[in-house]
Amino acid sequence: MKNLYSDFITRLLLHPRKLERLFPTEPNDYEQIIRVRETPDSACLAGGTIKPEGRIGWIRGGVFYWFDALEEALQHIGAELDPNSCYWRAMIFRRMGDIENARNQFLTAGPHPVFNELHARCADECPTMTKQYTWDPYVLLTMAEQHRFGCEDNLKELITLQQIEFSVLFRYSWEQSVLPSES
Repeated sequence: MKNLYSDFITRLLLHPRKLERLFPTEPNDYEQIIRVRETPDSACLAGGTIKPEGRIGWIRGGVFYWFDALEEALQHIGAELDPNSCYWRAMIFRRMGDIENARNQFLTAGPHPVFNELHARCADECPTMTKQYTWDPYVLLTMAEQHRFGCEDNLKELITLQQIEFSVLFRYSWEQSVLPSES
């Protein structure tokens, strides 16, 4: 079975122990971040091209997010008001601890096409989220805010939710952005 992502992206996403901090204050792996900065778009895409409605910023921003380089992730996601960009920004602001901006970005994003998949993926892992009718980013945001102010009860669940949320949104962003090469 062929990988969904380019080899370059696949190798980056194989790096262990990522997204294990809710509120990182510095990037996780400077060596990999430098690799991402120096790699041209063509290598990130492995011969694929960006669809007219897609954005390489979603891909690069997602990889920077993966390595906790949140400021760079924010720069690459950009300021567009489409639901996907807003959702990425909300995730970034949440991890920066900027709860109010995260809330505003989730509100601007509105219901996202990945909500049902996120909810299904969390069914076995996260009891708090499965009590909801569908994925609710405000529940995760509230849990993160409570953790930030001392509630340690849900750390494992928060980390799991954060990792699932990233993997689903990154895959969606790739599928919406990249037209695979013919080979």
